[in-house]
Amino acid sequence: CEEEGSRFQSGGVFGSRAMAGKITSEDLAVRDQNGMTRFEVLKQFGLDPDNIHEAVRDSSEIALYLEMHIEQGPVLAQKNIPVGI
Repeated sequence: CEEEGSRFQSGGVFGSRAMAGKITSEDLAVRDQNGMTRFEVLKQFGLDPDNIHEAVRDSSEIALYLEMHIEQGPVLAQKNIPVGI
């Protein structure tokens, strides 16, 4: 729905915050430049924001969390490297 806060100016890491149980009703009410709320946009993508609590994970069961992102430049592709760290 967005790349780390570019559409909704309320901070990034939305998915990570959802897993940590840190999403508030205010986070879902934030509007983009077109006046759409994050709640509305999530619904458009076929998600149910009312069930966001299902994303929460017990931190005692997580040893490591790694969130991968695409490279936004040509370096890895030019070198034929599938993943960069």
